[in-house]
Amino acid sequence: MVGAGRMQQANPLTKESLQLLDDASKTARDGLDGIKDGVIDDPRRCTEDLFDIDALACTTGQREGCLTRGQIETARYMYSDVVDANGHVISPGVMPGAEAAGDWTSWMLPNEILSGYDTQSLISEVGRSLEDLKRHDPDFDLDKFDPVADRHTLDDVVSVLDVQTADLTEFHERGGKLLMYQGWNDYPLRPQRAIDYLAAVNAANGGAKKARDFFRLYMVPGMVHCAGGPGAWSIDYLGPLVDWVEQGEAPEHLFGAQPDAGFTRRHCAYPELAHFAGGDPTRADSYVCQ
Repeated sequence: MVGAGRMQQANPLTKESLQLLDDASKTARDGLDGIKDGVIDDPRRCTEDLFDIDALACTTGQREGCLTRGQIETARYMYSDVVDANGHVISPGVMPGAEAAGDWTSWMLPNEILSGYDTQSLISEVGRSLEDLKRHDPDFDLDKFDPVADRHTLDDVVSVLDVQTADLTEFHERGGKLLMYQGWNDYPLRPQRAIDYLAAVNAANGGAKKARDFFRLYMVPGMVHCAGGPGAWSIDYLGPLVDWVEQGEAPEHLFGAQPDAGFTRRHCAYPELAHFAGGDPTRADSYVCQ
């Protein structure tokens, strides 16, 4: 977030440029799941050969309907993974899609949440939070902090925020069931982290088949931070979890609704995704998990 805040401060994206990115990502990817509905089912497939943000660059004299070179670099930074010197991903990028749905705006642009704060955005405010976390280190200088090279200096102070283990043996043996969900277009909580955690749980609990007996992840297309967005994000998570625990009925899929547009969708237990199988595209039963 520190790097994102610096990029946004240097070459800020605006509501207009976020709409351009939103339109471009949908044009590039929407429909590859069998139906054009304004929702990207798997943003990982929105590769650079399909979604070329350089094509949005302003031509000489153009002032509207385009991005400046600086804005393109800011957008590219947001979409890109942050990697260390060995190429290991330390912070996954934001997935393409739903850029104008509110999440990017809330985190990157001034808004009412920041009323009374001398800061440009929530991502800029993250730097102030780092200063608070490092308050016992008199040598900490936010302006000199390198999000890649100096990341290890935060290990102790942020460890309380991390999930400490993927070994859920004790939880499983007590009869626990864990239903985890993640919006594909969540800006602050990057979807790849949820997928990586599922892989870690599988590895630590006897493989994917055994882990699936008590742990399932649902990736929600078109959902931003916890709720909202163009996808069918209104979902009952508690009912299926209760049925799983009390009746032994494992949820193979969940049903979601898009409150504004009125359509419904089937959300599958990852790694399966919903694909249009024919029929009424606004109804969840027209989709199958594959």
